[in-house]
Amino acid sequence: DNLIGFAQNDTSFAETLRSIFIEDSIKRISSMQQAAFNKEIDKMSDVAHSMKPSLAQLASKDLQSLNKRFENKEIPENEIQSQLRIFELHVNLLIDDLKRISF
Repeated sequence: DNLIGFAQNDTSFAETLRSIFIEDSIKRISSMQQAAFNKEIDKMSDVAHSMKPSLAQLASKDLQSLNKRFENKEIPENEIQSQLRIFELHVNLLIDDLKRISF
């Protein structure tokens, strides 16, 4: 409903937005994983920030909250890997839900 609303009931535009979100999210999660591996906290924050607008339109408040914690560098170093796995799982669930939608 949020996607269609954002696309102002234009199903073609909604389909384009869905495709872009799926493709970009996969790339961004990969970037976050690489940044976490390299302990590049600033890069993780930047990637999280870049996901913020899309997640605001499509994601649960819990996923948005976790993304905000990455963006604000609030996750302790010893929890980054586990929190990133949780984040990835939730983004993948969102992607799966988006793939099942028919317009």
